[in-house]
Amino acid sequence: MQKKLNLYFTTADKKSYHITLNYPKDNLTKAEAEAVGQKIIATKVFNNEKRTLAEFKKASYVTTEETVLQ
Repeated sequence: MQKKLNLYFTTADKKSYHITLNYPKDNLTKAEAEAVGQKIIATKVFNNEKRTLAEFKKASYVTTEETVLQ
């Protein structure tokens, strides 16, 4: 089973954008995830000529399980 953390943002032009992080810590709080999101916005590391991250929207864990067909 693999767990990922998705961070969702709103861009300056009101579009959605998300970042997927592999191997996140377990049991992160909303406040912790939001603090990371705010740091990402402040550093402008994902900004470019097509998008500028403006606001943190939400965070969610996504867990996937692979089942090999027999």
